[in-house]
This record gives sequence, structure tokens and C-alpha cells, in this order.
Amino acid sequence: MKNEWKNKWIAAGIAAVAMAVVISGVFLFLRSGRQMSVKDAYYIQDGEMVSSEGSWRLTFDKNKGTTLKGHGVRKNLTDDGAVIYYKLENKVLLPQTDCLQFAAEDKIYRLEYFSTVELVEGGGYRIKDGSTSVVVPGGIIYDGKDTYLFLEPVELTVDEETIKLPALSMIHAEFANLIEIYPYGYEPSKMDLYTDSDVKVSFSDGRTLMPLTDRVLLENQGWQLMCTSYQILPRINTWED
Repeated sequence: MKNEWKNKWIAAGIAAVAMAVVISGVFLFLRSGRQMSVKDAYYIQDGEMVSSEGSWRLTFDKNKGTTLKGHGVRKNLTDDGAVIYYKLENKVLLPQTDCLQFAAEDKIYRLEYFSTVELVEGGGYRIKDGSTSVVVPGGIIYDGKDTYLFLEPVELTVDEETIKLPALSMIHAEFANLIEIYPYGYEPSKMDLYTDSDVKVSFSDGRTLMPLTDRVLLENQGWQLMCTSYQILPRINTWED
């Protein structure tokens, strides 16, 4: 009888441990992973537009970043800072955590992964980050590495060749490598960059972005660095007009 009860207690203990492991695994998964689906969308890669054939599933992992899968496509969007454009809306999805700068004077905000930016009829850009929704007048969204999304019309100059970019346009510029250019609503392209290449983005208020060195020349001729460490930044829910 004692052995029978002993065996029952051992079995119960093993079951409890197994259940704890399963629960821990579930909580670990919920904390480290998040998924969403998009359809009728596209992203820019190597100066070309890659469109969805059906739905794409995006999976975020705190260690690996955001991976896109679906219909023969598998891509880590965090590696090259790609953003997702919606075909039927003036709207952009940010697969990774980004910085928002120059939307409100010298304030800088953190936009969490899967935030969206949408052009508002009548002016401004609606940013949704989780349950927070705010309208900003303009600014730059930056991935902390090489990708810039512009929330206002700008002029891009590459080695004396100037291109007008409408709002929601994007560039991905790598020093001494290449620059991908996507004038929103038009065909994307790419250009080779060299060690002496001169790349700048001009804004209507007099600011000039130097994307190869990640800094901005202000109207007063002072310099401001683009943010490369978003973890310490406040979320957009602290936005004040």
C-alpha cells in the first residue's frame, strides 16, 4: 500500500513539473513572440517592388526581429529595415521598432513594432502604436541604421542629381554601397554609392539630413544626430501637441 501511494505521489509530482514547464513555455512564447497578417501589400528590395500574392504573416521575436513568410517568400525585415506598404491605402506598417524625430521640435519618440503610419485627409499623419493613435504634422521615421521614412515632401540629392520625393517616401542608404530610393507612388530604384558620394535630403524648413552619417544640419547651422538607441525613448502615448 505504501509503495502504491508513493508511486501516485511521484506520478503527481512529475505531472506537476511537466505542467509547469508547459505553462512556462507558453508564457515565454507569449512574451517573446507576436504575429499579424497583412494582404494587398508590398515592400522594396534591391530597388524593386515585391508584392504579396495573398496574405503574409509577420512574426516578431525579441532576439531575431520580424520575419515575413507567405507564398514562397521568407524574409527578415529587421535586417535591412524594410517597411510594408499597403496597396489600397496611403498607409505604412513598421515591422520593427523605430524612432520618430522632428515631429515636435526636439522631441524624439519610440514607435513599437507593428505600428502604422497613415496619411490623413486634410493634412497630417496618423500614427497608431498599440491602443494609442495620434496625428503628427510631419517628421522622420528612422530604424536606427540605414532606413528613413519621410512624413513630408523632401528633395533627395545624390552626387548632384536631385529627386523630389513625396510624403511617405523611403530611402535605404548604406555608405560606400548603394542607396535604394522609393518615391511613394512611383517606381523604386537604386544607385551605387562610393566612398566620396554626397547624399543629402532637404526639407522645406531648412533642415538637411545627411543619411550616410546619420545627422541633421538644422536651420541655425547646428547639428543633431539621428537616434540610434530607441530603448530609452518615450512611447508615442506621451505625445503632446
